[in-house]
Amino acid sequence: MNPTSRAIFQSVISSDPSLTGPERTALERLLRGETGASVLGTGADPERLLLSQKKAAKLLDVSRVTIWRMAKASILHPVEILPGTWRYPYWEIAALAQHAGESTPGSRDQAVPLGRQPPNSGAAAGRSNRPIPRSKRKTINPNGGQPGRKS
Repeated sequence: MNPTSRAIFQSVISSDPSLTGPERTALERLLRGETGASVLGTGADPERLLLSQKKAAKLLDVSRVTIWRMAKASILHPVEILPGTWRYPYWEIAALAQHAGESTPGSRDQAVPLGRQPPNSGAAAGRSNRPIPRSKRKTINPNGGQPGRKS
């Protein structure tokens, strides 16, 4: 932490009467160089913590698009903090991460993760695993897609 930030935090600790005890303790721990969950756990209310889409995706080990799809499917319930700026409740992300961690190897066949429906596969979807015969394959025009033009 640079000296200016340290001086600002020390000034806030000594002069701001609106700081709660846990907030004051968290700032003092930051000044001592303690970081991470120990600082967050001293007074941060998990009900009020909001995460960006990128951080939520990182915690769940999925892509940002998956987070968007989960919100669209009402699995996640984002909060709009400014017009066009959405955040995700920490407790929802933590609950999903815990739920995903509880599944055991081999239980994937019985349970579908995160409320999704299993995709149709094979013959049930009208497809087979057989290769497409050469006569049925689409061919690429060697003339760059323009018929009648010679190379």
